[in-house]
Amino acid sequence: MDIYQSWNRIREQIKDRVTGRNVWQALDVLNPIAEVDGTTVLGIPHSYSEYISYVSNVTTKRLIEQVIEEHLGEKRSILIIEGATQQDWEAYQRKQEEARRISEGLSAKESVARKSADSWEGLYEWLGRRYADTPNRSLAQNRAQYLQDAVEATRKLLEQTPIENEQDERQFNRVIERITTNTDVAPAMVGWLILYGGS
Repeated sequence: MDIYQSWNRIREQIKDRVTGRNVWQALDVLNPIAEVDGTTVLGIPHSYSEYISYVSNVTTKRLIEQVIEEHLGEKRSILIIEGATQQDWEAYQRKQEEARRISEGLSAKESVARKSADSWEGLYEWLGRRYADTPNRSLAQNRAQYLQDAVEATRKLLEQTPIENEQDERQFNRVIERITTNTDVAPAMVGWLILYGGS
């Protein structure tokens, strides 16, 4: 016995265990449209889409799954979608796949951006610690040594993490500003030393 043959009886048992006119009306238009890997896909026609919330809440979904299990003798999960045909189910799957691809693409971009930000953030913090550890910072020669170390460290990071987007540009500029603040050297000069100056 499958879900399609048993559905009318299953539906009536579910209706016996719930209250509320809207839930009953939702169940009246709810029908199985697919079986996929232990999941029963139930659909509500587009014209009754406002009823989906009445049967998709956690309590009612669990009840539906329980009654299905009692009838079929096996555990099932259910998925409730808007639509009443196999074509609606296929369209739902396409939308989910597209949403997954977009989400994965965004996650990959966020991961790259986060990695870049962490690297620049790490350099930014190191510049602060390096300056704090510089002895006699008021002496020009000691600030010059700090500048040399800062330029070399920034160049090294640029080789490992090239600037590829606006966020990278902002992080790079933030590093230049920190070096500028710590050395009293003009920002453009610090940038020139990093990008074009000799080692």
